[in-house]
Formats: sequence, structure tokens, C-alpha cells
Amino acid sequence: RGGVDGCKERVVRALMAHKKWKEARRLAREWGFSTLKREAAVALRFASIDTVLEKGSTALAMQLARGDEDAGVYIAESLIATGRFDDAMAVREELKLEERVPLISADKVAAAREAKTLRYLSLPPHLPLERVLWANSLETLAE
Repeated sequence: RGGVDGCKERVVRALMAHKKWKEARRLAREWGFSTLKREAAVALRFASIDTVLEKGSTALAMQLARGDEDAGVYIAESLIATGRFDDAMAVREELKLEERVPLISADKVAAAREAKTLRYLSLPPHLPLERVLWANSLETLAE
């Protein structure tokens, strides 16, 4: 496309490059760029899914997916990437994504949880928090 249409298309693409999905979708709709409108709408949906997943709401993310299998796969993969394996497997089962989302074995889940506990030191429940000034290992904590 050239001329004015080419400029308009570049404006929409620039908005998308800067993750201004709503504005890009609105202008694409106004200017009749149906393909760009769809691209912006999909990107907006996925950005919204990311936002609600970051807040811990898998149910709302699934509502945003609205039967879109690609969005469902995206939700499951995002949950797996953040270590929320149980939620990911529930999404996999509920949305019937067995062919597109691999099953996470109980061994992998256990290994990931163990790795997380090794990364983060948890205080024993009997230790009063007001007595702990600094502890960088279990040995230091025992002193």
C-alpha cells in the first residue's frame, strides 16, 4: 500500500510495536485494516491474559480466552513457565488441550518445588520473627 493508506498502516504498526494495542485496534477498525485489527485484538487479549495471570486469577484468564484454543494453550504454557503446574494441568484438562500441552509429571512438579525450597530459606514456625536479624543459611539460623 502506498500514499495515505501506507502512512496509516505504518501508524497502526508503530502503535503495535509500542504495545498500544487498544489504540492500534481502534485505528485499524476506523481505517479498514481488518488484518491489523485482528492482530491488535489478539495481542490485546494476550496482554490482558498476562495481566490477570500475574495477579493470580486463572479463572479470569480462562474467561478472556473465550474458547480460543491458542489462548488456552498460552495460558497453560504461561502457568507452566511460572511454576504453577497444578493450575496449568487443570487448564489443560478443562479446555481439553491434551494434544497441545504436555502432561507435567509428578516427578517434575516435585523437583520444581524442591528447587524452590532450596532457593528460598523458610523460617521454622516455632522461631519468633522478632528475634531474627539476619540469616543466610540454616547453620546461621541455628546459632
